[in-house]
Amino acid sequence: MRRFVLVCMIVAANLLSQGYAADSVKQQLVQQIERATIADPNQASQLLERLKPLIKPEDNLDQAEYFRLESAIYSALGYGDKTLASAVKGLDLLLKSQSVSLQNEANRDKIALMQSKLLINKADAHYFLNDYTASNTAAAEALEAAELSRNKKQIAFALISIAEMSDLIGAHDKSISLLLSAQEMSESIDDNRLKSIIFSTLGNIYVSMEKNELAIENYQKAIELHDPNNIFSINILNFNIANALYQLDKNDQSLHYLERVISDSRILNDQSSLAYAYFTRSEIYAERKEFDKALSGIEKAEELLRIIKDTNELFNLLTSKVNIYIQLEELSHAEEILVEVKLLMNELSNTIQKRDWHYINARFWAAKKDYQKAHKHALDFAFYDHKYLMNSTSDKMQRLRLEFNTKDLELEREKLERLNAIKETELTKSNSERVQYWYISIITSISLIFTFLLIYRQHKTKQVLAKLATFDALTGLRNRRSTKELLDKEFQRYLRYKDPFCIALFDIDNFKVFNDSYGHSVGDQVLSKLGKRLQPLLRDNDILCRWGGEEFLILLPSTQLKDAASLGERLLERTRRIRIDQVSADLRVSFSMGIVQVNPHSQSTDELINEADKAVYRAKAAGKNQIVCCMEYNTIGNPSISR
Repeated sequence: MRRFVLVCMIVAANLLSQGYAADSVKQQLVQQIERATIADPNQASQLLERLKPLIKPEDNLDQAEYFRLESAIYSALGYGDKTLASAVKGLDLLLKSQSVSLQNEANRDKIALMQSKLLINKADAHYFLNDYTASNTAAAEALEAAELSRNKKQIAFALISIAEMSDLIGAHDKSISLLLSAQEMSESIDDNRLKSIIFSTLGNIYVSMEKNELAIENYQKAIELHDPNNIFSINILNFNIANALYQLDKNDQSLHYLERVISDSRILNDQSSLAYAYFTRSEIYAERKEFDKALSGIEKAEELLRIIKDTNELFNLLTSKVNIYIQLEELSHAEEILVEVKLLMNELSNTIQKRDWHYINARFWAAKKDYQKAHKHALDFAFYDHKYLMNSTSDKMQRLRLEFNTKDLELEREKLERLNAIKETELTKSNSERVQYWYISIITSISLIFTFLLIYRQHKTKQVLAKLATFDALTGLRNRRSTKELLDKEFQRYLRYKDPFCIALFDIDNFKVFNDSYGHSVGDQVLSKLGKRLQPLLRDNDILCRWGGEEFLILLPSTQLKDAASLGERLLERTRRIRIDQVSADLRVSFSMGIVQVNPHSQSTDELINEADKAVYRAKAAGKNQIVCCMEYNTIGNPSISR
């Protein structure tokens, strides 16, 4: 009895592990998507499609997790609208789960953590859409949610997001202070990826401060901490280093990094990075007056930018292309490109683009020596440049008024310790409930196992009985009963569509000699070999069956009598070549066959089989080892027979 109980518990445990297998696969896939989002967002999109069938539509948390991953991928690809839409969907689903979170501490932490991640994605989306106020609000909310989750890593990410917003409004010192706090937190959890992101963000801030040497130093530290297999992120960091070197007029070093970016971007099929690298390289060549190389790079970048539909960068690239043609004094080419540049400027309708449009036009018309138009565009350029500076100052002052709800980290640590103590107490109380849950799960699993085994056994029994009722056990061919049903169906088909068919009935010659002289085992061998040898000569829709004893029947749908006779000759020739072990070579296997074709006078399949049987009898009487066909029907049941 003890052994039985132990076996049942082991089986139940196995079933439970299998039951959770789907969740395990889903969790592994989520981790792969998170890694791919950083390394290769396009691959992450493909993995997300594989995750979709595993998402439970009735589980709000499950769906929120899906939209969190989707928004992160869109954010990595730079799609502001799509990032925002997915993040909002995920946050709405989390709101529906609030009642669950109030009852379960683990769910509360999980929701807070997911909410923080979604809010960071939302902040990124607003940033891409140039809505900095909304971006700042989302980043501050992300920090609050991260603090509720008590997840140090997520708190650090929220601090990074707010630091980026602070840098955007020119509060560089505050940005660096926030990043140093995040860096202290990363040291306590020893996460190299987080450290790398912090150094990368510090590099971006130093670029905005025009401290490019410090920026390069931090980008290089980020690369050292990065996973060497994460080529995508390293490629972006190399591009940032190339840009910083370009700003420092270290063009040779910048070109070295750009060549590395171009090579890696081709491997990754990262069209955005490849386009930007070609564009930056062409600008360096243009400064060196190497215009052929510059135009070659611009052509490649232009093709890629049109594919990825980056209208803003395409405007900048075409403006640069016009500038090169002006320097080459190829003004007709420059004028053609200016037409598209104007269309893009109207589409973007941005002060910066309008400023740059008038600047390049002023240069163009000056080159054409139309100084009146050049002067007009120069005045418009000065107007939009002044407007841009005023707007920039106004935006900066407005953003500086925003308050970042960043709390003192020491107070947060104390709060974290208090909440952890409360959590431990609540977890102790819930242990008994978990034990009860596992007992119930084990009992339920055992019941399911026995039910499954019973159903499976019944299914297998039905399969065996169905096979025995349809097929002959010795030869593996269809038996008489199942073939008779097919014959009747074929006859009904003939009556409806007038599609002729034939029946070939044959009997093994001298079969009694095989049984009497060599034993029934040899007779069985003859029957089995005959079926195996003849089957390959038949079509897929032809039916060969064991009609009874040593007698076989072939149903030949859509077949004329002459074709059936020709097939019969081939079957007889194949039969004559059969050799049986322990049987004298003089004793050959053969058969006598009668073939009949359905005709307008046929009344039933029984009548046709009876006529075929008569033909077999005539073949036997004529000396066996031959075929007799019923050629014509003069009257019903009075066929003429020939060989």
